[in-house]
Amino acid sequence: MLDKEEGGTKSVQMMKKLPPDQQSQVLDAVVRRVREIIKVDPRHGSTYINNAVRLLSEAGTDDTRIACFGNLSKFGPYEGDAAFALAACHGPAGVAIIEKLAEQRLPDLERAIDPPDDEDRRKSNEVLIPFVQLLENLNGSKNVAGPIAAKRLRAEFAKRYVTKNGKIVLAAIDEELAKAALRKSAADKATR
Repeated sequence: MLDKEEGGTKSVQMMKKLPPDQQSQVLDAVVRRVREIIKVDPRHGSTYINNAVRLLSEAGTDDTRIACFGNLSKFGPYEGDAAFALAACHGPAGVAIIEKLAEQRLPDLERAIDPPDDEDRRKSNEVLIPFVQLLENLNGSKNVAGPIAAKRLRAEFAKRYVTKNGKIVLAAIDEELAKAALRKSAADKATR
């Protein structure tokens, strides 16, 4: 089911109907399958990964999310998906992993912000967009430390990159952080 379009929505609906012990078995199977996909071919199975993220974000526990997506360095093209799943963690571990990855990226953004040549200019979004997505996921995190970490990293970015292009990127970061805060607020209201 997770390898089909709309599999995430249907899987979440089905999962909520299962008894807790069966939910745990399904989530364990999802964790194992995601690990297999990543080992065999990191670019294969994007629909499955996207739907697994949705399932684990809505029905998983912090432990299952971290077991599945805890090591972002293995995820390559799925880094954004992994960060989204980890942002659903209520405890501090998910936020800590996302924050560490964003901190690692922060010093390497200069070439993307002020690219010296046309080739770097073309590649700049490949570097900047994942960083912005990490901050967005921190800001939308279920853990209260997430928005605090996003603000700290945003401030660090503003201090490091004071060029004209840096200010343009900062405006984009601010826009995405505001959107993440609105989505979180709407989701919080919907669950009340």
